[in-house]
Amino acid sequence: MFTMPDTPGVIADGATELEAILDGREAFIATVSARVNIWQEMPVSVFNVDDFTPASASDKVLAWLPRSMRRQLAAKEKTEGVSLDSLVLAFIAEGLGRRSAAV
Repeated sequence: MFTMPDTPGVIADGATELEAILDGREAFIATVSARVNIWQEMPVSVFNVDDFTPASASDKVLAWLPRSMRRQLAAKEKTEGVSLDSLVLAFIAEGLGRRSAAV
């Protein structure tokens, strides 16, 4: 599932993560094009870079993961070229964004 909480109407899915991202890109382009065609402004982004800064040691979270999930994260970590901490933090932030957009 692909969503953009800051841009209502941009929702896509796919059989794979890549397909969902590609469909999401098309949904974003279609949404922006439709808004431009009717002279409607895009909503202001609520992205805040401070939300993605690494947590301090006092904010440490320890979680035991199933091996299969850890293998998937390790593969994604390698593909994305980021640390496991950054990857997990991004996934959590994405999930929280989705949840707050639905409320």
